[in-house]
Amino acid sequence: MVVLNSSLGDHKTMSNEAALKKSEEPGEVRLGGEIKGPVRRYVQENFFLAAPPNRLDDATPLITGGIIDSIGMIGLVAFIEERFKIEFLPSEINAQGLDTLDRIEALVRNKLEART
Repeated sequence: MVVLNSSLGDHKTMSNEAALKKSEEPGEVRLGGEIKGPVRRYVQENFFLAAPPNRLDDATPLITGGIIDSIGMIGLVAFIEERFKIEFLPSEINAQGLDTLDRIEALVRNKLEART
């Protein structure tokens, strides 16, 4: 179960599945796994096809580990930009910032926070 607090002070309870679906709306980020979850699914569906899903953890090196190449990195960036309604500067599209789910989450969070 996930408990959501509103600005009015009331609490809403919903199942984890409902909370995940709610956080799946493009451009909206609400829960702890709301950045890594969709990115993890994208990577698993597009680059990690033969490996078991549990092999992709938050620190798995995606680019330096050879899972995603330079062309794949462009697709990943396009997905992230569309999903979270952000834009990357050319200097931000590199292996350092996009190599792990942890680094991707930090980069996306910084961009989302800068937007507000």
